[in-house]
Amino acid sequence: IRFQANSAVFTAESEPALNAVAAELKRDPGLNLLITAFADGSEPDGLSLSVTRAGQVVTWLTTHGIDGRRLVSKGCGSSRSLWAGHTEEQRAANRRAELVRHSGLDGCTRPSSFLQFYSGDRASN
Repeated sequence: IRFQANSAVFTAESEPALNAVAAELKRDPGLNLLITAFADGSEPDGLSLSVTRAGQVVTWLTTHGIDGRRLVSKGCGSSRSLWAGHTEEQRAANRRAELVRHSGLDGCTRPSSFLQFYSGDRASN
């Protein structure tokens, strides 16, 4: 799910993804989601903005028939950039929300398996 710069307004490209998530949640009543939202490093007050973005995803889903008790939201600021953000396209990629099956883990940090894989320590995988 992507957002316009400096706001919690979805980009037009986000609508199909949101519809697909809502359909899956309706299909599987046991599915609960963790929604983590992010800001790019150039956005002022990125943590607050990311909290608002995560809430906007929850609001969209609940207005489309999903029980809000199945959704946990968390704003992560610019803590986990996908790109360094030197171009507008790269900064735009960082203005996002990720939705994953809720497992109770902190959604702002990468899992240890990710860090091991990308740090070159693949022996434990």
